Amino acid sequence: MAVARLVSTSRLLIRALAGLLGLWLVGLMPAAAGSLQQLRFEHLRHESTLNQEALMVALQDRQGQMWLGTTNGLFRFDGRRARHFAADPARADSLDHPHVLSLLEAPAGRLWVGTGNGLHEIDLQRESLRRHALPGPAAGGSQPVLGLLPAPGGALWVLTHQALLRFDPASAQARPVALPDPLRPGSGRLLAMASDEQGGLWLVGRGELLQLDAQEQVQRRIPISQPLRMQPGGRSLALDGRGRLWLGTGQGVLIFDLSDGSLSDLPQRLGLPQDSLRALWRDAEGSIWLGSGNQGLWRWREGAAVAEQFRHHPALPRSLAADDVASVYQDRSGVLWVGTWSSGISLVDLRSGGMRSYLSVPGESKSLSHPVVQAVTPDDAWHVWVGTYGGGLNRLHLFSGEVERVSLEQLPVTHVKALLRQPGMGLWVGGEQGLWLLDPLSRRGRRIELDTASGGSLSISALQLDQQGRLWAASAAGLHLLRPDGRRQLLRAGPETGLGHEVVDCLLEDREGRLWVGTKGGLHLWDEASQRLLRPLRPDAVQARPEELMIYAMRQDAAGRIWLGTQLGLYELERRPGSPGGWGLRSWRELPGMPPGWIHGLQDSQGGLLWFTGAQGLTRLDPESRQLRHYPARDGSLVGGFSFGAAARGVDGGLFFGGQGLLSFHPDNLRDNPVPPAVQLSDVRIYNRSVQAQDDTPAGPAGPAGPADAASSLQALGIAGPLSQLRQLRLTHREVMVSFELSALHFYARGHNRYSWRLEGFDAGWIQGTPGEGLATYTNLDPGRYRLHARAGSPDGAWGESRLLLELEVVPPWWRSTWFRGLLLLGLVLSLMAVWHLRLRVLERGRAQLARQVEQRTAEVLAQREQLEVEKRAAERGRQQIATLSEIGREITASLDLQAIQSALYRHVQALMPVQVFGVGLVRWDRRVIDFDYVMQLGRPFEPYRRSLDAPEQAATRCVLSGEPLLISDLGGDNRELDARVRHQEGQERVRLLDGSEPAAARSALYVPMRLKEQVIGVISVLSERPDAYHETDLDILATLGAYAAVALDNAEAYHRLQLTQAQLVEQEKLASLGALVAGVAHELNTPIGNSLLVASTLQDSSRRFLERSQSGSLRRSELEQFCAGSAESGELLVRSLSRAAQLVSSFKQLAVDQTSEQRRSFDLAKVCAELALTLDNRLRREEHSLELSVPEGLVFDSFPGPLEQVLSNLMLNAMLHGFEGRRGGRMQLSAEALGPDRVRLLFSDDGRGIAPELLPRIFDPFFTTKMGKGGSGLGLHICYTIVHSLLGGQITASSVPGQGTRFELLLPRVAPLGGSA
Repeated sequence: MAVARLVSTSRLLIRALAGLLGLWLVGLMPAAAGSLQQLRFEHLRHESTLNQEALMVALQDRQGQMWLGTTNGLFRFDGRRARHFAADPARADSLDHPHVLSLLEAPAGRLWVGTGNGLHEIDLQRESLRRHALPGPAAGGSQPVLGLLPAPGGALWVLTHQALLRFDPASAQARPVALPDPLRPGSGRLLAMASDEQGGLWLVGRGELLQLDAQEQVQRRIPISQPLRMQPGGRSLALDGRGRLWLGTGQGVLIFDLSDGSLSDLPQRLGLPQDSLRALWRDAEGSIWLGSGNQGLWRWREGAAVAEQFRHHPALPRSLAADDVASVYQDRSGVLWVGTWSSGISLVDLRSGGMRSYLSVPGESKSLSHPVVQAVTPDDAWHVWVGTYGGGLNRLHLFSGEVERVSLEQLPVTHVKALLRQPGMGLWVGGEQGLWLLDPLSRRGRRIELDTASGGSLSISALQLDQQGRLWAASAAGLHLLRPDGRRQLLRAGPETGLGHEVVDCLLEDREGRLWVGTKGGLHLWDEASQRLLRPLRPDAVQARPEELMIYAMRQDAAGRIWLGTQLGLYELERRPGSPGGWGLRSWRELPGMPPGWIHGLQDSQGGLLWFTGAQGLTRLDPESRQLRHYPARDGSLVGGFSFGAAARGVDGGLFFGGQGLLSFHPDNLRDNPVPPAVQLSDVRIYNRSVQAQDDTPAGPAGPAGPADAASSLQALGIAGPLSQLRQLRLTHREVMVSFELSALHFYARGHNRYSWRLEGFDAGWIQGTPGEGLATYTNLDPGRYRLHARAGSPDGAWGESRLLLELEVVPPWWRSTWFRGLLLLGLVLSLMAVWHLRLRVLERGRAQLARQVEQRTAEVLAQREQLEVEKRAAERGRQQIATLSEIGREITASLDLQAIQSALYRHVQALMPVQVFGVGLVRWDRRVIDFDYVMQLGRPFEPYRRSLDAPEQAATRCVLSGEPLLISDLGGDNRELDARVRHQEGQERVRLLDGSEPAAARSALYVPMRLKEQVIGVISVLSERPDAYHETDLDILATLGAYAAVALDNAEAYHRLQLTQAQLVEQEKLASLGALVAGVAHELNTPIGNSLLVASTLQDSSRRFLERSQSGSLRRSELEQFCAGSAESGELLVRSLSRAAQLVSSFKQLAVDQTSEQRRSFDLAKVCAELALTLDNRLRREEHSLELSVPEGLVFDSFPGPLEQVLSNLMLNAMLHGFEGRRGGRMQLSAEALGPDRVRLLFSDDGRGIAPELLPRIFDPFFTTKMGKGGSGLGLHICYTIVHSLLGGQITASSVPGQGTRFELLLPRVAPLGGSA
């Protein structure tokens, strides 16, 4: 911290010493060297009809416009164009003499003009001119007005060569002011006057100075001892800040000390010129400006020991226009107007600046040796080394501007491109002739030998000394490395060095010691470990092709940020540890106001600001606030462009930029003009053609051809005065394209003034114009009133307040005007009245006939109205019926029950039309009949009956056979009678109600067929006991319902067939299960019955033999005992075998009853499972599978054992069929456990192949099987799911792991739901 404070203090001391020394040197030098240009003049001589006439006097009026009095009349200039008030003695409304000598603006909107022959008054509101006669010489003599000053009471003092006059504007009378000898009126000795700043004036005569107070009383008289040779007029007299009176004469300037009347020797001490001084002016800072007749412009600052001189130089375009200064004037914005006798007007802004330019002036050996500066580096606080491209090396003294040129004998480098000062070594100089080291004391250069593999390697463009003492030199053919031990290396482009392009433009070593190399092929970073260059950037969203980036300048600022100047604009280099390469770019090109294009040079100031140069000029960037300030190179404060890389910072913080000369400034000393400019209307253009019909007004580019009667002049628009005074404007429909040209009343660098405007009533917001262009153009404005607001900004960014410039009214064409519409309406009314009266007379003549016609037509209209009402009601009813029919259709097609469909049809038809009898007949084409099973009369059902299809006299038969609906207004017969065929087959004569009573006779009827797939499947009939009870709309409604009914009936029939099919399949599954049961029981019964038969046959044989022995008498006791024992044993075997058979029969009987009857009873779950396992035992042994039961006893159910056995049997058979397919030794387990007092969980599992995950969600779907066509129906598990969920009131779920088996879980209530009772 101490070191930092010491460095900061040292810098402040150096800067302060440099400033004091600079002031001392400026005070000692009579004038700066010609190469040092501190003021940049802008020339007005070719602007907007201002001819190359001498500017003799200037004045800025209260609006901000400039009035310029010349040798060719008076001009009013608003920054864009000038109005010329020419001299024409023959016209009373023009000037009487071309020379304008004096100007004065009066408070009442009047401008007083003194010419070479009199006094004139201009009304500023209308810009009309009138002459005023003054007392003066005899006829034929001239009466020049040398000066004008305001006098008390609204009067003015008028100075002529002969007298001082007091002129009263109210009476237009002038009287001479009494003066003492020798200045009495008519003496011809008066020369000039000026205000004494106390309400009086100073008067200059030949021989003395005279001070008059406001009452025109003489206050002081100061004699002038030497003869005066001076141009008469008020421009050569001024008071300075110390009360001294400066008087310009033909022999120089006289300065009178008004405290004692003595002459000051200040002109001699200041070194002021001794020739004719025609103009004097004291500016806003108190400096005195002196205009010399042939030595240019001089400025003396209060307290300075020497005056500054500004002259014209043909090689310096921003120098004074000429050295013959005629007048000096400063306007309110601080711009100094310098009029010359031969070259027009020069302008300079005294409130902005702070930049100094050092240029090459042909013929001046103390100026730069060449116009183009390519390199710059500080030498000490007072000098810098300047490398030019074509003139060699220069050493510049900053304060005097004097240059020491290093000769080519001392340093043979004509095109210098790089400079680097190394303390203790000297000055490194690089250029087109290679690398040199200059001894600053002897001014002798020594050539440094480099690898000359190509000529481009000798063109040195940048130099960098790193922390290890190595010198890096950038060239057009690679990168040179000079080590302290004398070793040298040239890094050429290629993979072995990592250099991506031969041309190296810039070098930078950052604070961490990293060396950055900028080339025309991107950015490179030196890697010490590998001794080669790396590419730190990778393609990203900011820069897709970093290898194509041309790096022209690099700089690291005080905050450590590294900036890159490229052909695309400004970038900031950022550290990105996680990204490839470790570095990335941040673009600043999108910052508002950022100049586009190339950036040539970069430099930062001590205040943290970044300065960079490009084709557009010099730009200052504040990275923290992201604010930009641009100093344009063209038509602005700078001259020419800038060179690549020619930027440096001095010891005191001053900045240097090379280009067309050397630009030098200290950022803290730069000044911006804070005065915001006023804005006014300069021109109105109709179809892009100015309405100011003057020869000296420049024409704009041709616009579209407008109407021949469009306004083309101020008079045509009704404008009597100047546009600057215009406040209201009316436009007609012919001026559909209008432009308003704005002018900012800041006259220096006018091309960079900025404009903003808004047409209230049309523009939603403010419109920002291009700098220098303030043309607001509008086309096809609608008739109405608008208000034009505008504001202007100076080139330094000072914006004025918005101002209402104009109230605009666009008048509609006559055929759209109010008066025309009123006249048209009046004419129409009168015409209608005339027609009305004529019509009345006609009506009177034919009143009776008309009455009849009116009555007839009224009746027709009423009838039409009634008809329309009927049709409207019908249409509304139709819309309602359509909506109703759609709802009915959705309802009946949603049902699958035939009875429900028919009932819904009947209910809705009753709501839509009068119905006494409603019937639905279904066609049986195979039997050639129509079955009317659903017929209702007022809610009472009919007995089912039929109509024969072979009886065409029947209306229903005709409807079916034709397939067309029938509307019968009068049936004509008795519809209750059946046809002959039905009577013969059925023995039934007439239709009857279900209660046996006879239905009512019908008179009218509707019959509509029910069609499906081009076939009639039925008919709907609606009957009424009234004739003509139905209309076509009723028939349409019923036909629509018939279409819906056909679909619904077809769906119901299909559903019915599906139910029958499912029932059949279920019964088949039950029979298959029972067959398996029978086969298993039969096999089980075979063993005990066979054993019993064997025992019985054996017993039969032994009994026969016993009987034979007994009958023969040869029976022995032992044989008897053996027979008894054998009989007992056989009986025991027989009883045991028959008991086993009886047990099997009993179990089979119970299982058969359970599975076929679905009888509800109480049972023990363990017993049911054991019986089921017994029936499957034969198949299990045959297929070598096993079933393990783990069902505890005591789990009593009040449920349906048969369905439960069917579920368990299906699960076991399914496991053997699918799970154990192609294998033996399958293992199944059935277990049960109580879940509280009300529920039991059964688990059935196998170790088979399992079920695929994609198939598992579908196993309970009907007809889903993997054995389709191989004996599988796809209903086994669906039946299980249906029985468990509906009949048993439980739940069944399945889980499986392919290759490991399947597991089914049943959660069953011990008491089945009552809804499941069989």
